[in-house]
Amino acid sequence: MIWINPDQRKLQRILWRENMDEPIKTFELSTVTYGTTSAPFLATRTLKQLALDEAGNFPLGSSVVMSDMYIDDVLTGAETLLEAKN
Repeated sequence: MIWINPDQRKLQRILWRENMDEPIKTFELSTVTYGTTSAPFLATRTLKQLALDEAGNFPLGSSVVMSDMYIDDVLTGAETLLEAKN
């Protein structure tokens, strides 16, 4: 789940009611919602930021995310099975 900054949640406000007799309720979405126009960019950008933030802890994984990913596909390789597992 990718959380939206609380200051930006007002930009994801939706109006809802079950039927015409009920008052309209207001909701603010707190996560990136699948199917919205910005969702693919936000998901990819989040992964890239995590790779940058955690490069010191996970150098191999960070490198793969930064250079071997396209949208939600990973295409990478290794010289040995052990290296691939790492």
